[in-house]
Amino acid sequence: MGLHPPTRSGPLIGALMYQSFFFDFDGVLSDSERLTWSVVDSVLGKMGVERFSGQPDVGGWTWLAIAKLVNEEGGLDDRLLADSFADEFEQQVARSPRLIPGADRALRCASKLGSVAIVTGSRRGVVQTWLDHFSLRDTVDTIVSAGSYARPKPEPDCYKLALSRLKTKPDKVLVFEDSNAGIQAAAAAHLRVIAIANGQSRNTGIQAYFEREIASFEPLLEAGFFDGEASVG
Repeated sequence: MGLHPPTRSGPLIGALMYQSFFFDFDGVLSDSERLTWSVVDSVLGKMGVERFSGQPDVGGWTWLAIAKLVNEEGGLDDRLLADSFADEFEQQVARSPRLIPGADRALRCASKLGSVAIVTGSRRGVVQTWLDHFSLRDTVDTIVSAGSYARPKPEPDCYKLALSRLKTKPDKVLVFEDSNAGIQAAAAAHLRVIAIANGQSRNTGIQAYFEREIASFEPLLEAGFFDGEASVG
């Protein structure tokens, strides 16, 4: 996988300069990245399996990739374990859907300016349930979800698929990502990235692959980023 740092030329140009907007789901739109290890612990506990030691950064990973990590010794079926994780995750999100601040307004604004894709390692169903809960289904043109691409983030497959579906050129796309793996995936697809902090610790050198890092969408909304060609310094 080759990473290509973007060429910076001062302030981040306004949203009108883009034709498509790609959003990660967990940790960018839905405040659900925090659920990952509670889901893993819950499922393993129900199976009577010892809890996985440590909580490494798996942001942006599919449940299958996480299952393979947890099941290093091979005592369980990876795909069945991944399905169990995904089922538990969907139940937890459905019980208490949560927004990253400003995410609903950002989606609505982006959908008025161009096409919108959600690019995620989660299942399509949990994304649709979340969108329906917040009455946002009509803001999204396509959902690139687990099972629709071969290699998980940090490989660029998911973002390349989004480009193909929306027939958009990389230089006309702006990506919103929170995880290190997701940022790397977008960079490898030659896309410009705004990072959502969401408590993430950053790998050494990862800052070279995003334009700005913000706590939520609210600073962009307050600066009028989606309202016109105004740039954000």
